[in-house]
Amino acid sequence: MTFARASVVEINVCQDQKTFPPFHFSEAQVKKTGKLGIVKTKLNEAAKGLNLKINYIKLPWKRCAEMFKSGSVDALLAAIWSKERQGWGVFPRDENGKLDSSKKILTARYSIFTHRDSKVSWDGKKVLNLTSGLFSPKGYVVTKILSDLGVLQRFTSDPTLIVKVVARKRLDGFVSTDRVAYHLIKNQKLESQIKKLKIPILIDDWHIPVSHRFYKNNPKLVQSFWDNLESIN
Repeated sequence: MTFARASVVEINVCQDQKTFPPFHFSEAQVKKTGKLGIVKTKLNEAAKGLNLKINYIKLPWKRCAEMFKSGSVDALLAAIWSKERQGWGVFPRDENGKLDSSKKILTARYSIFTHRDSKVSWDGKKVLNLTSGLFSPKGYVVTKILSDLGVLQRFTSDPTLIVKVVARKRLDGFVSTDRVAYHLIKNQKLESQIKKLKIPILIDDWHIPVSHRFYKNNPKLVQSFWDNLESIN
């Protein structure tokens, strides 16, 4: 007796093409070091045994978001839930219909980083003593927070280079996840010049949302994938 093998389902996952170590790396760095980053490693682990093949697409983040909203890609790596993003696709929900944080890929803490001599302060409501502003990449939830606070500086720079800009006092500071910032600061040996403000500006979960079309066609597969993420965490 022979058994038919379940067909493999391919999922096209779009991620920011920039480097955000240790979470994920640019294509050039992947080829050079062989490191996939924490996020991609977790996704690959969650897909094991599910007849699910992940195709990674690296593009500017805002383009990833637009393609996801239009259904041109199947998932985002990774996204914080917000009211604005609620209609983009499907986020993991519990049996009561609430966002299921247990199926996150990780929890990220975002802080403000400034030059060690800077007088910039953050009390949890207001950013004080700014002269130029704070940088954060386009299209991110935390970037909208800075914009709403009126402190966003649209400094067109790669996140890996912005640390040097702040170290040279050409910008008040930048907002980043703590782990990414620590990695970049240490890698560029700027620990003596950059400091982190104590109060985080945001602590939230990163999820892997899928498009409405992909979820409709593969509801059990998606739930199994999210369940696997939960077991990895």
